[in-house]
Amino acid sequence: MLQPQTDAVHLFSEAGRLAFADRAQYVADSDFVPVDVAALTNSSYLAQRASLITDRSMGRAAAGVPAAAHVSWAPDLSPLRLATSHISRSMILATRCR
Repeated sequence: MLQPQTDAVHLFSEAGRLAFADRAQYVADSDFVPVDVAALTNSSYLAQRASLITDRSMGRAAAGVPAAAHVSWAPDLSPLRLATSHISRSMILATRCR
């Protein structure tokens, strides 16, 4: 079985911090709120965000400012609710082993 490499896990974690910081600031239900997907997925913007990843943890990531972002909603300051937005295969396998 392949084992996760430390550097890959670090890069994935840091990229996730940046993505979730932007998501929390700019993304909502597009049926009700305009979401500038083009600005958030612009290759220059993504390269700028990726340049923030170093060999050390950034801790809590701040949302970036996409060049064409027309709207910036206030950050969500509600209390953190621990939850997951996906199910990983390891959770399924762990359940089967019980």
